[in-house]
Amino acid sequence: MKQTLAGAFLFASLLATGATGAGAADVDMGPVVEPMTSEWYLAISGGLNKVFDLDYEADFDPDPFDDFDGEIEFDYGFRGGAAIGMRFGNNFRAEVEFAGSSTDADEVNGNDIGGSLDIFSVLAKLDLEMEFFGWWHPYIGAGAGVAFVSLDGIGDSDDSLDDEDTVFAAAIEGGSMFELSENVELFTQTQLMFLGDIDTEFDVDESDVTLDSPLVLSSSVGLRLKF
Repeated sequence: MKQTLAGAFLFASLLATGATGAGAADVDMGPVVEPMTSEWYLAISGGLNKVFDLDYEADFDPDPFDDFDGEIEFDYGFRGGAAIGMRFGNNFRAEVEFAGSSTDADEVNGNDIGGSLDIFSVLAKLDLEMEFFGWWHPYIGAGAGVAFVSLDGIGDSDDSLDDEDTVFAAAIEGGSMFELSENVELFTQTQLMFLGDIDTEFDVDESDVTLDSPLVLSSSVGLRLKF
């Protein structure tokens, strides 16, 4: 009789345990939310750049009648850049970009000249990155900072612009990222950078010259190394 009661009690306990487990399994815990992640990376890039035709104003003090305006045209140049940044959340990246470019001057008011315009910029940028088809990651972004501009002998044999200035810089950009491995990304990028007015002077007569807000368009390809 005792064995029969013990067996019945054990059987009832097993049934209760199974019912409790099934009830717990049916409880809806809600959607699983992936935690916000962040990761650091280094980026290197290189490509071409174009300085759009640049208007200037020459101020020949003390004789204002000698003042004149003109336009400088440039060839295509080369650009290299490096950046350190952090991806946070699922769609945003913030980075500090260091870039340098050199572009040869071509003509001033239709006359052939020599010299070059060299730009070294430091920009703090924020990019919004999206994902399509699981492999294509287009992005757009903007940034602001400073640019150190050097004019190296832009002019003719009589006189030239050979000076430097530090100006405000801002940029908008767009590009695409392709993941090559867990820690390596390939990206292409087009950037339009806006510079403030460049104050300089002629090398010989030291007359003041203002270059009106250069626009610099660049196209680059590079790698990001995550760590």
